[in-house]
Amino acid sequence: MAFSKPMTSFIVRVELQGGHDEDYRRLDAEMEKRKFLRAIPDANGQSYVMPSGEYFYQGHKSAAYMCEMGEQAATVIGKTSNVLAAEVMMVAFSLEPVKGSRRSYGPFD
Repeated sequence: MAFSKPMTSFIVRVELQGGHDEDYRRLDAEMEKRKFLRAIPDANGQSYVMPSGEYFYQGHKSAAYMCEMGEQAATVIGKTSNVLAAEVMMVAFSLEPVKGSRRSYGPFD
């Protein structure tokens, strides 16, 4: 009998060195290509927009993989970065809800 590994949730912070708003918009697009989301869901399925440079990921990867993907995305847009990845089991937040979304993590407004 095969057992599947439960999905792990991460919050990943990518700080761009000398980054501006447009750089972060480009980073968002690169992170989305890598299946990272700019919103985080609550227990009821409502999604909330995360602060600039922060992403939510749920899957079967490691924290080291999260850092690699953040660095890779920054490199693609021509920036150096600092990346922090934290596995989360429970999180509290005070964030703006994604406009007009329910159980949807993207595309984001």
